[in-house]
Amino acid sequence: MRHKTINETNPYRDFLIRGGIVSLIIAVALAIFEIANMFILDNFVLPKYVNLLIEIGMLTVEMIPTLYFFVYKPMKFLLNKDLERTKQQKEQIFKVYSDVLYSASQGKINLWETDQIAPLNQEGELIGHIMLKRSEDVNNARELTTKILKKHHVEQKRSNHIILCVSEATTNVIKHAFYGHLEIRKLDNSYLRIFISDSGPGMDLQKLPNFLLLQGFSTKDSMGVGFTLMFKYAEKVYLAPWSHGTILALDFAI
Repeated sequence: MRHKTINETNPYRDFLIRGGIVSLIIAVALAIFEIANMFILDNFVLPKYVNLLIEIGMLTVEMIPTLYFFVYKPMKFLLNKDLERTKQQKEQIFKVYSDVLYSASQGKINLWETDQIAPLNQEGELIGHIMLKRSEDVNNARELTTKILKKHHVEQKRSNHIILCVSEATTNVIKHAFYGHLEIRKLDNSYLRIFISDSGPGMDLQKLPNFLLLQGFSTKDSMGVGFTLMFKYAEKVYLAPWSHGTILALDFAI
């Protein structure tokens, strides 16, 4: 068990200490303002509206630091703590799903963060690219894939499997996202990587194991259909949510 050292600070204790010091400063400042207020009003004969303006001004000067240090600062502090706790919980949930999927698929399915998966579209040689925005782009993606597979003399049965996966992935982009991109990269003499990114609603982690591993499971989320086929035919499946959608990479032996 790890023990705290003398030098470690407690954020709650620090916050209370700062709050006490600030409270003392505000109390002194308010006292000074009250004395100044009494001096001005008691020693000068001023019109009523001027006295009223002075009262309002003094009250404003008194209220601003009070609201700032006793309302805004505590609320901001608590909100930041809550946001940090929520972020940590999401990261823990993501890691659990990532570990479970990796183990259940024997290392075939890799659920990664965006910064992990992004470099995958820099590996190898880019040999094909299509923007996915219209329904006819699905057919264009199939034709591009077919052309590339023929050029590399991939056997017909294997080609059909890869084209089917490309068709499923690009169809999901058209159906469930605003637009997307497909890239085909040649990694070496024996592998192709299909890299697809979309701008859509993203993934629901709670449904992720279902649409990845259960045959026929469907969802309205982007890339929510056809994952069982991709899992069956691809050697590796890389998947990552990002702020605007989903990123998918499929590695195929050819």
